[in-house]
Amino acid sequence: MLTEGEVRALTALNGEQTVSELATNLDRSLSYTSELVERLETTGLVSSPTRASHCQWASSRWV
Repeated sequence: MLTEGEVRALTALNGEQTVSELATNLDRSLSYTSELVERLETTGLVSSPTRASHCQWASSRWV
């Protein structure tokens, strides 16, 4: 089951975004948003084309 934060992150993702852009959209800290994205990546709900320091994240599928 997804947490409220994870659902909000998925809802806020519009195309590809950096973690920083997503944090701004969610009005959350960069560290909190990074943790959310890592959990969503682990479940396969978001993906990143690279693991560079300036990653772009996109929703993989919708629940």
